[in-house]
Amino acid sequence: ANVGDRCDTLENSGTSMATPITSGTAMQIRQYFQEGYYPDGYKGSSSLHSNPSSALVKAVLMIGAREILTAQRFFSSDPSSYYDFNQGW
Repeated sequence: ANVGDRCDTLENSGTSMATPITSGTAMQIRQYFQEGYYPDGYKGSSSLHSNPSSALVKAVLMIGAREILTAQRFFSSDPSSYYDFNQGW
């Protein structure tokens, strides 16, 4: 946000911020497969998944997710774990 001559940052959170981050990550995963980086990490080395399915992209997103260790502290006194309401999975 611009305030006069300064350029300040604006902090947002919640599902409205998670959605663009997730969709951008899904796009990068799709591009990774389309450009042939899978399975050895070199561009153009494979056309195995040149048109990756949505299920493949979703699976890569899910397997790459990590537990948010601070979710318990902010939202609940109960221990936080994978696939609970505090994690947003």
